[in-house]
Amino acid sequence: MTRPYELIPGESNSVQFPLYETDGVDLRVGASLVSGDIRYLRGASTAGATSDPGAHRDAGNYLVTLTAAECTPSDQSNRGRQLSLSIRDQTATKDWLDGNVQCVIMSQAEVAARFYEGPNGPGVYCSGTGVGTQATLGEHGTADNPTNSIANALTLVGKLGVNRIYLVEGASVTVTTNIGDHEIIGLGAACEVTLSSGSACANTSFRNVKVDGTPAVTTQPTIFNQCVIDGLSNFHGTLSQCRLVGTLTPSNPVVADHCFSGTAGTGTMTWDLTAAAANSLALRNWSGGVTISNSNSGKAITIEGQGQLQEGTGNVSPSPVELRGAFKVGPLTNLTVTYDSLYDTVRTNLDATVSSRSDFDPAADTVSNVTTVASVTGSVGSVTGSVGSVTGLNAALLDVAVSSRSDFDPVADPVANVTNVTGNVAGSVGSVTGLNAALLDVAVSSRSDFDPNADAVLNVTNVTGNVAGSVGSVTGNVGGSVGSVTGNVGGNVLGSVASVNGQDLANLDVLVSSRSDFDPLTDAVANVTNVTGNVGGSVGSVTGNVGGNVAGSVGSVTGLNAALLDVAVSSRSDFDPAADPVANVTNVTGSVAGSVGSVTGSVGSVTGAVGSVTGAVGSVTGDVGGNVNGSVGSVTGLTAANLDVPVSSRSDFDPGADAVLNVTNVGTVATVTGLTPSRLDVNVSTRATATDVATALSNIHLDELISTAVNGANVANNSIVALLADNNTPATWSTFTNTTESLAAIAAGGGGGSGPTAAVIADAVWDEVLADHSTAGSTGAALASVGAPNLSEIKNLIYLILAGAAD
Repeated sequence: MTRPYELIPGESNSVQFPLYETDGVDLRVGASLVSGDIRYLRGASTAGATSDPGAHRDAGNYLVTLTAAECTPSDQSNRGRQLSLSIRDQTATKDWLDGNVQCVIMSQAEVAARFYEGPNGPGVYCSGTGVGTQATLGEHGTADNPTNSIANALTLVGKLGVNRIYLVEGASVTVTTNIGDHEIIGLGAACEVTLSSGSACANTSFRNVKVDGTPAVTTQPTIFNQCVIDGLSNFHGTLSQCRLVGTLTPSNPVVADHCFSGTAGTGTMTWDLTAAAANSLALRNWSGGVTISNSNSGKAITIEGQGQLQEGTGNVSPSPVELRGAFKVGPLTNLTVTYDSLYDTVRTNLDATVSSRSDFDPAADTVSNVTTVASVTGSVGSVTGSVGSVTGLNAALLDVAVSSRSDFDPVADPVANVTNVTGNVAGSVGSVTGLNAALLDVAVSSRSDFDPNADAVLNVTNVTGNVAGSVGSVTGNVGGSVGSVTGNVGGNVLGSVASVNGQDLANLDVLVSSRSDFDPLTDAVANVTNVTGNVGGSVGSVTGNVGGNVAGSVGSVTGLNAALLDVAVSSRSDFDPAADPVANVTNVTGSVAGSVGSVTGSVGSVTGAVGSVTGAVGSVTGDVGGNVNGSVGSVTGLTAANLDVPVSSRSDFDPGADAVLNVTNVGTVATVTGLTPSRLDVNVSTRATATDVATALSNIHLDELISTAVNGANVANNSIVALLADNNTPATWSTFTNTTESLAAIAAGGGGGSGPTAAVIADAVWDEVLADHSTAGSTGAALASVGAPNLSEIKNLIYLILAGAAD
């Protein structure tokens, strides 16, 4: 059984079929089909003649093109999609054998599986390049032939019954319409979608594309997955594994999970929370720098992860930012932060005054007194003095009968001499002698009662392993968190450092928790006693001398040498001699660059020439020998020869650049450049005047053409005028009579009379002799050929006429 011809639904389709000779053996070549020869039956009852009658294509094969309407199924059932073509010869004598072609209109699912399969399911492919309408189902929008625009892609997905659009690698499209409830997926790299103000993205999903622009605000969210979001506005919803660049301005709440800043270097991306409905921002598992702008008390912001938090502009009484993780914070002006991270415990690592601790070094310093020793591992050389008691003995430690020993009471009796102690000694030890010099080289009494298990260690030279609890100061490298460090840190510090002040005990004599979280790299310093080196930025006040330069503004300066500042700075203006104009100057020594408002008083002398003055000059007293470029308010002291009317009465015409529209009089022109010899080959002064031209025209009587009455004697015989007026030889003007020979006289009927009447013309024609009109085919020749009438024939004719009248 022959497979049915498959048709694309809702599109124009071409169907090929053969026709056979009436004997059924050979193909019929060149048959002419007419309207009605091909009829279709679709579904149960839809039938009719095809719009295209069909035509022979080649070697007995024929083609009929079905319209989109003819290929639209009656319904989506199997029967509704069946279409049968009947090809019948309607003539009485058949020219070919009748035939039939069975077709089936494909379902949307069949078309999708056949032409539009993709990595995430069926979808329409778009390249963003090309022009025109490319929205024919089954032809356009396939992987091999992507359509050229989002508009055409939307038409195709509507026909196909899917909502997925694939952007081929490198595609760049601009969306100007509603793409809500669609899925946009980028295949490969460099796929970009620009959302214009006419677009809308409610419930739209973007994957692996760069998205930018300003779409219309929608109430439904948008989903971004593995995208680059660059400067996007008017969006909200969920972002997952996206790289964020530039300033993002959401219109409603946003949740960003596993996203990161795509801004390299010290900069950050920015969240602009200007929109009133953008009242929630949650950055989960965030990485990189982030700046918050235009937040207020109605905005809830949570950031967890690691990176840097900075403050932008427009934050007015904002709610605290809930910060979780490892972040560098600041500088912050209006933003506040609630920490749920390492920062909560930073200041508790130093819970006592550092000055109350000694600089004891357990690796190098001796311990004068030990109150309690929990345990001693290893041998003890000797103990000098009494040992109050020893507890914790067992059979292994007492291997002979007690009766063989003295009645020594270890709880109450002192021990005079102890050679070796294995185990624990509980209580105080008066003295210990006989120890190896390397183990105990000074009297124990010279040591403190330091308890290494309970007492804090103030100074440690080297620590191997971990230190639990707070550490006063550390010299060397430390892994983990440290309350404070006095001195230099040669290695890296992982984690946050609340503050570092000074390098010795005198510089940190109070609780660190009582100190602010001052950041010397970003925070302003209110008061500085001594500064060595440069200070960048503004300084509130300086006490003492400043040896170098101060760039920027200085609020106040005290303690300066009288020779440097002999009055209060507050009595001085904030005049900047490098940038501000000087209103009035009494004496100037040296050069003045820039504009001078006015000069009052005399200028002693100017040695040398002044090339030019650039800028406005209020007034000048004296003569100016050179040129003044620009406007001059007023000039006094000039002579009448130099300026005899006010300058304000003159225009701002620039003779070097402006065009001259009208010139009344021109004096002497020294030279004219740009002319060729054929245009001006002699001096203009040698050319004739108007009077010279008029005289020349009068000399040859050309003035008589218009301005002067003609003198017949001045018109020569056979001249052009004479030839136009007279047909004699020679043509003579003197014989011309205008009353009968002028154009007006001729038009009026010649000689001034009226033209011939119709009767006169008719008489002239009928009175012509026929013999003079013998030209073959002419009316005269035809009349001449008739000859003289026959009398008998005339009589018969009269008889017939009379007989007919009697009847």
